Amino acid sequence: MLEDGILRWSEGEPLEGAVFKDETVTDLDMSNVRFDSVQFINCHFVSSRFVRTSFYDSILRNCDLSNCDLSNSYWKGTVIQDSKAVGSNFDHGFFRETNFTGGVFNYSNYGGSVWENCAISECDMREAFLSEVKLKKIRLSKEDFTRTSFFQDSP
Repeated sequence: MLEDGILRWSEGEPLEGAVFKDETVTDLDMSNVRFDSVQFINCHFVSSRFVRTSFYDSILRNCDLSNCDLSNSYWKGTVIQDSKAVGSNFDHGFFRETNFTGGVFNYSNYGGSVWENCAISECDMREAFLSEVKLKKIRLSKEDFTRTSFFQDSP
């Protein structure tokens, strides 16, 4: 169970190699947790916090992170597949070697985030906020950026 895993992590045990399937959690604070090679399959996170949370070599498949706070989160070598994060906050997140496929990320905030060597394929990012985002070696395929804001403030 995910909540038990978070409790073990808060007691000093690493949270790595775990598989969480068909979990639904509400108002769970997972801030500052480091997930190493963790799989989330068919998980639904309601009003949960992932502030400064790190995802290394993890998989999120068919998960719902809508309206969650993932600000200042770190993602490396992670796959986010067929998932959604509608209206979520990824403000100042860092994405490295992370792949997004078949997801829905409408109205999400990625302001000030950094994306390095990532792939985004067949994702719906309509009306997302990508102001002051730094992109380096990004691969895009069949994206929908309709009414997405790429505005950058003047220095």
